[in-house]
Amino acid sequence: MKKLISIILSLVFCISVLAAIPVSAETAPSAPVYYGTQQVSVEGNKQNIRFISLVDSALGTSVGYEIKAKYSTGEKTFNYEETKSSVVYSSVIADSITYGFDDLGAEFGLMTMVIEGIPTNIGAIDFAVTPCVEYGGKVIAGETRVVRYNGAKCEGKVEDPREISVMSFNVLNVWDDGENKLEGISVKDRSNATSKLVLENNLDFVCFQEFDPLYRENANFSSDFINKYSELGLVGKTCDDKDGENRSTISDQSRIWNPIFYDNTQYTVVASGVFDFVECGLDSVEYSYEHSFADGGKSDARSLVWGVFEHITTGEKYIVSNTHFSAEFTDTADLKWTDVSKQEGEFVAQKMNALYSEYGCPVIVCGDYNTRKVNTNGYNTVRAGGFYDTWDMAAEPTDSSGYHEECKNRSGYTDSKAPSSNNDYALDHILSKTKLNVTSYEIITDKTFTGYTYVDSVLDLSDHCPVIMSFMTQKQELGIVVGNTKDKTIAWR
Repeated sequence: MKKLISIILSLVFCISVLAAIPVSAETAPSAPVYYGTQQVSVEGNKQNIRFISLVDSALGTSVGYEIKAKYSTGEKTFNYEETKSSVVYSSVIADSITYGFDDLGAEFGLMTMVIEGIPTNIGAIDFAVTPCVEYGGKVIAGETRVVRYNGAKCEGKVEDPREISVMSFNVLNVWDDGENKLEGISVKDRSNATSKLVLENNLDFVCFQEFDPLYRENANFSSDFINKYSELGLVGKTCDDKDGENRSTISDQSRIWNPIFYDNTQYTVVASGVFDFVECGLDSVEYSYEHSFADGGKSDARSLVWGVFEHITTGEKYIVSNTHFSAEFTDTADLKWTDVSKQEGEFVAQKMNALYSEYGCPVIVCGDYNTRKVNTNGYNTVRAGGFYDTWDMAAEPTDSSGYHEECKNRSGYTDSKAPSSNNDYALDHILSKTKLNVTSYEIITDKTFTGYTYVDSVLDLSDHCPVIMSFMTQKQELGIVVGNTKDKTIAWR
């Protein structure tokens, strides 16, 4: 858990919460969301604890909490009637810095309530905190969170921290033309070793690129992988063009070259979609690779796949997307390079910004951008659209490019060599709409495997290296000494 911060804070500018609209399914407010706690004061063996929640609507006659406190020798319950108040706050001041309610993620204001005189000498106390709002004579309860205090120390939310790990990996398309090329006969080893890598890292989300139909046909993922990870299903989804008109419909999952796999023991799918760059009117450079699931002989490698995922236990939502930009250079006569990566970058930024506005949860954009940080197209265009590189957020990220042309399972090469340049020349990136508490950003270059014919190390899996980014979900708890305030106060009793 993060080290608690000790700063001076006072609450300012209160706002009355009024209900002026009759109850209906369309207008009823959403319940407040628990944010954190503040240690008000410690005197002798007593302390006061303030609970803070985020309020997203002005509707309602009152707001408050239902709180159950459990400890080794007893239990106390504080119901909504004794905690409710008609006042919320627009901002707080801490260390001479003003934090608006929107800085903490609220749409309207902050609601607070203090329990006074809590003993510090009865061991750990688990507070089950449920924020509520009263509207139309009914109490609408939010999601319960449990926070633990042990003596005078806050130990954070009991279910937190949780670490979320995401992989982006271009797995090297098979390109089997019926002549039993090396890529085709090696894919079973490569996919089996890849599934082991995923399971060993206990990943939440896995984004593959170049996962072509023949890779699907020849892949040999382990049963453990298949049981734990589900592919985001997109059959029946339409590919929208730039004017929002529906084009073709995904009739077979094999059309998806940029799939997203998710841990089905942890997440459910809220929404999903796919945008085919060519069908959306972009000048994207596709592979001339015909297969039964392609439209007009196109490979559908250039696309944006996205899903909104909800954690089964906590209810936290995450938008994860996967893309593969056009190659920056090509020597194929009929696929001359045009400046399309900028188009693709603008398109991806626009679509993901719209999803962020709709769902308001963290947005992660994985992909093979086929452009480096030192270039002006693709990657930098997405960043200019309001996205951060999670590589920059990690304390000690792997400083490697990731791409290595010499892979022994790629035609023309008999050996595999590690990437030779730094991360400024990376093609694979994991971007996010908001700043995350990134614990690690690894480009895996030195993992070894045994028992395979075509795979000795991670460098034999593909001409790209897997990228794994992990971040913590826990918000920073506010261990704050607070001055005089006017918030609702009740006694421990």
